[in-house]
Amino acid sequence: MGKFAQRWFLPLLYLTDNWISRAGLFLLLSATVFWIFLTGASAASGYLGILQFVALPVAFFAGLSLVPIGISMQRRKEAPDHQLHLPEKKVSLQTPEFGG
Repeated sequence: MGKFAQRWFLPLLYLTDNWISRAGLFLLLSATVFWIFLTGASAASGYLGILQFVALPVAFFAGLSLVPIGISMQRRKEAPDHQLHLPEKKVSLQTPEFGG
């Protein structure tokens, strides 16, 4: 893996290594996918419009707010000196952790 890809891939793995950020990403992505699928169906029923324009944005913004909350909790837990300490381990897609 090149230096550019490793520089972006390693912090992404590090900062989403907690259940709060993962739950936020799940809410964010599922709300986005459901909103895309419901875009054409809102004219058929008023209740789908309520779901599309009220419930899904609430889930989207809740997920969007959970990601930085999880990141800050992870940083506070692992680095009390408020510095981002990335692991020294080399990231490669050939390692057994990635199924390679």
